[in-house]
Amino acid sequence: MNYVQQNGQVAESAYAYTAKDGTCRHVGSPLVHVSEVNTVPKHSAADLRAAIAQGPTSVTIEAD
Repeated sequence: MNYVQQNGQVAESAYAYTAKDGTCRHVGSPLVHVSEVNTVPKHSAADLRAAIAQGPTSVTIEAD
């Protein structure tokens, strides 16, 4: 999320699928800008519900 906060988010269609390993390259201007990033403590359903109640919420999962 820090990357999106600093650079904005472009549409998924700006990332052409090439079926090759490599670097992501996008074309176009960001459509969305993030003004604030907050972290919800893991295993805290109550804090996650509170974050969702405040507005749009993004969830990431690290699956090792």
